[in-house]
Amino acid sequence: MDAAANVPFSSMVTVMARNGVNFGIRISGTGDRWFQAPANAVEGLFFPGFGVDDAAADLGDSAITETAGVGGFAMASSPAIVKFVGGTPADATNNSRRMQAITLGGNPAFTLPALNFAPTAAGIDARKVTDRGILPVINTGIARPPLDGRYPRVIDPSAGAQTSGGRANWCRDHHCADGLFCRRCTCTGGDRRKGEPSWLSHWLSSRLAAMRSFRTSNAIVFPINMLQ
Repeated sequence: MDAAANVPFSSMVTVMARNGVNFGIRISGTGDRWFQAPANAVEGLFFPGFGVDDAAADLGDSAITETAGVGGFAMASSPAIVKFVGGTPADATNNSRRMQAITLGGNPAFTLPALNFAPTAAGIDARKVTDRGILPVINTGIARPPLDGRYPRVIDPSAGAQTSGGRANWCRDHHCADGLFCRRCTCTGGDRRKGEPSWLSHWLSSRLAAMRSFRTSNAIVFPINMLQ
């Protein structure tokens, strides 16, 4: 997608990425500038007993595939994926059709037999997204940090019920001394980055392989307000 970057006045999206805290995009005509908004919760299938509250916000660099016209944009060629991401085979086909309304063209390298071998929609147009209110569909994973006491829980420790000794003891009880910090650390020792969520992206990216549950899922995670 770098070949499409830095085209004057172009509204084509050249990068989509998320780190579990923020969702960012780059647009060709604005160069290296990032447009960011909070990362969305992922809507998808969960193992029994788990739900959205157990999951990290959307994260990963795989959304570059949708930017190029595959991934969620090519679901019509893989309707069986709905067994993992939710929905029906018809939804998979409809997603591929809908993406044609917000893109600048098609990717001839990837064709869709279910749509008469039409090329996958490619080249997301940020103007069309905002004007038509159709959000790009992304196939992503749902990541969940282990909750076995060795790692911090992605919760607000002020909730009380999830702490064993109140805010003052929360970090100590959850091994912040090991370099892992709660979302709103107010401890007297260790890190004091109050309210700063950047730890989450670093921690999740370094421990993705250790996640206890990781499932492919389909999510609409393109925040329109990032373009306003």
